[in-house]
Amino acid sequence: MRPQQGDEFERRKRGERAEDVALAYFRFNGFFTIPGFIIHPGEPGNSPRTDIDLIAIRFALSCEAHGCVELEDDPLIVPNETSNCHLIYLVEVKSGNARINGPHTDPSKRNIHRALYRVGFAPKEDLDQVADCIYKSLYAEYSNDDGQTATHVVRYVTVSSDKGDLAQTHPRILQVTFDDIAKFFSGRFRRYPTKRFHDDSSLQWKGFAQKFHDFAYRGGSKSDDLAIEFVKRYIQDGPERCKCEMGQENR
Repeated sequence: MRPQQGDEFERRKRGERAEDVALAYFRFNGFFTIPGFIIHPGEPGNSPRTDIDLIAIRFALSCEAHGCVELEDDPLIVPNETSNCHLIYLVEVKSGNARINGPHTDPSKRNIHRALYRVGFAPKEDLDQVADCIYKSLYAEYSNDDGQTATHVVRYVTVSSDKGDLAQTHPRILQVTFDDIAKFFSGRFRRYPTKRFHDDSSLQWKGFAQKFHDFAYRGGSKSDDLAIEFVKRYIQDGPERCKCEMGQENR
């Protein structure tokens, strides 16, 4: 493998691990997820137009109880003001700096329209208006009961190591960092220790969720700082090397 090919391979693997972390985060917050959503062309024989790293959908009355305790979702992505709405998030994941996918910025391409048609929470003519709002401000509200109260909120979300300056030009964008995700998982496992699986055969989580579970309960409770370092190394170096190095530091 040539050096350039090796660099590209490593970059792609970091991107896949970053998406794995984001996927687990949204799933743990009650979202149904569609990773790697391909936006297909309308004409046969053409290549896909683009993709959305993750479509995450959370229904308004979503909740999860563990024993007698109701789990608290992250208010960063489930804010109180929209917690009674159906949430539809179009998520762009970057292992480095946040940015908006180029094909998602051109209204004439109608890629957001096509994605929302597939979600299908409203008639096409209404979804056209929602998509137009996303292109303008990366945020849209929709009411399906002919009232003034929103029943659905659609947002463009970035997940990245650094937020960059997107908020200056797009004040309604929702941005999540991997540090935010690390703190959420650290708090979730710390506050609800009974979620621990003592029998590995009972652990149905895959990828990052499984690795963080093992990290969180290995050698006692972990601080937010250690969790942040774990997530960074998981994305940068991969799960096996991350597990080895973090394990040595925790001895």
